[in-house]
Amino acid sequence: LSRISRTLKRMIGHTNVRGAELQPVHEDVENCLRELRVIIDNAKPSVLQFFGLGQAIEAFLERCARSASPPLTYQLNDEGAPLLDDLPTNITIALYRIVQEAINNTVRHAHASKIEVRITQKEEYLQIVVEDYGSGLSKLLGRRTGGLKNISTRASLIQAKLATTAREDGTG
Repeated sequence: LSRISRTLKRMIGHTNVRGAELQPVHEDVENCLRELRVIIDNAKPSVLQFFGLGQAIEAFLERCARSASPPLTYQLNDEGAPLLDDLPTNITIALYRIVQEAINNTVRHAHASKIEVRITQKEEYLQIVVEDYGSGLSKLLGRRTGGLKNISTRASLIQAKLATTAREDGTG
């Protein structure tokens, strides 16, 4: 990142910067993003480690709500605590990343006014529902790209069942 910053600083003085001169900078940024994604994917959030999945999700929801535009309210209903305590670490991390991606998608794409996350125990199964009050998935349901593809991949890696739907009117 320091190298990119120095390169850009040198380029600021040039009044006519050509695309070819920006290409190496673009490639450096892309490489940094790839490396950061690997680091993030391998990292275990400390709040998850010390306080559990429900608290980690709530902390993430709070951060997203503070920075969202338009303003976003949230609600977390965590009734899955007994089952959550018994999950293997890799499953807990995968579930956190799935919910994190779903929340990020809502903030970035749905223009939602509210997001709800519900964690419930259904017999021996854990169910996590992320529901937003936004523009919906209706145009995206036929194709899985970016965040939705990441969610699907993570779910399949832990043998989780994933369903993405919109309301009948196409919202949420």
